[in-house]
Amino acid sequence: MIAELNFGFWSSVFGRSSNHLWGTLRPIFQTAGLKRAIIAQKLRDLRRLRNRIAHYEPILAQPIPTLHQDILNLTAWMSPVASAWITTHALAAYPATPVIIKDAAGVSIFDQALAGHLPV
Repeated sequence: MIAELNFGFWSSVFGRSSNHLWGTLRPIFQTAGLKRAIIAQKLRDLRRLRNRIAHYEPILAQPIPTLHQDILNLTAWMSPVASAWITTHALAAYPATPVIIKDAAGVSIFDQALAGHLPV
C-alpha cells in the first residue's frame, strides 16, 4: 500500500492539516531542531517542480540549483549516507552547469521565447 501513495500524498503529510502526525514522523529525521514547516515548504516547492515537469511546462526559469540542494538537504535529514551517495553519483554539478548557452554576441537564443516565463 505504501508504494501506491504518490508524492502529493507524502508532501501533504507534512502540511498543517497533518500536524498531529509530526510526533510520529519526527524520528525519521536525524537532524536536531528540524521543524515540520521547513520540511513541508521544501516538499511543496519540489512538488511544484515535479508537476511542472509532468505537465510539460517550462522549468528554465525555476531555481533548479536551489531545488537540487533542497533534495540533498531533505535526503541528508533522513540519511546522510544516501545524500552523500546522491552527491557522488549526480551527473549535474550545480550551479556550474549552464542552462542557457549564449551565442558569440552574448545573446541567448532563448531570450524571446522565455520572456513570458521569466520573473520580472
